[in-house]
Amino acid sequence: MNEEERLCFGLFIEQVDVSQGEHMYYEFAAQSRPTEDFVERHKGTTMTLGGDAVGCTDLLAMSWTSLMSEDCLYFIDDVLHLWVDIFYPLLEISSLDVVYKIITLFFLCRLGL
Repeated sequence: MNEEERLCFGLFIEQVDVSQGEHMYYEFAAQSRPTEDFVERHKGTTMTLGGDAVGCTDLLAMSWTSLMSEDCLYFIDDVLHLWVDIFYPLLEISSLDVVYKIITLFFLCRLGL
């Protein structure tokens, strides 16, 4: 495998200003053709502390060369649309009922196609 085939697209988010550990659930998604629906690419749960990062080094499971090709399913009108949902439990009412704080981030990337 040559150097170019090992390059890929990764995305990480980092939580800052946390004095104690918090549970965090996260989900990364990318919009794809032909349906233009967001497709889950990576998800998980972790206990975070300030400065902890979560993400995926190969979010789209393809080499950089494949990502930059004109027929890549993830570029829609030359833009890569990414979505990250972050869930923090705010209040546990019972073992089955939990109130969450949800943060949704959208990223639009134009990578010079």
